Amino acid sequence: MLTPGALIDLFAFLPSYIHVIVGLDLRALRILRLLRFFRLFRLTAYTRSAQMIYNVFKSRFKDLLLSFVLAVFLIIIASCLLYFAEHNAQPNSFSSIPATIWWAVVTLTTAGYGDMIPITTIGKILAGMIMLTGVALFALPAGIIVVGFIEEFRFSKRFKGHNCPHCGKSLDEHHNHEDREINEASRPV
Repeated sequence: MLTPGALIDLFAFLPSYIHVIVGLDLRALRILRLLRFFRLFRLTAYTRSAQMIYNVFKSRFKDLLLSFVLAVFLIIIASCLLYFAEHNAQPNSFSSIPATIWWAVVTLTTAGYGDMIPITTIGKILAGMIMLTGVALFALPAGIIVVGFIEEFRFSKRFKGHNCPHCGKSLDEHHNHEDREINEASRPV
């Protein structure tokens, strides 16, 4: 009764009845029912696939961090280049480098809203090169994650053994234990 989930349930339905007894309208506290949503996160702790995803991101964290840093540098460099190429032609759209960062993020992620477009020849050439670079750079984390999953699958396959349905120990342990018992029993006293 005193678990966090039970207390959330109590606080979720209790306001419906308190307003009848006391006269206060506390039904707005029913929003606490949304806290029950957090119970779903406990389910992922028990699934093998969630553990595998966690292992992949943990083992590939440095690689993913490096690709993120490279993406940030590319966004800043692309913003600077396009700002200097387009500012004189479109001072309202490309008003500053921080304002041009929006264009770089939208372009490099291939969202392409079209609210800021280069109109000068040098701006279009730079934008084309930036787009091609962005596609390659933003595909890099996907490759890193795929390699991580392949390694994790190989690791789990290599160390995945069959377990005894009675005690849960690995069958390899059972065979080793039984062999030890047989050897000890056959040894002269």
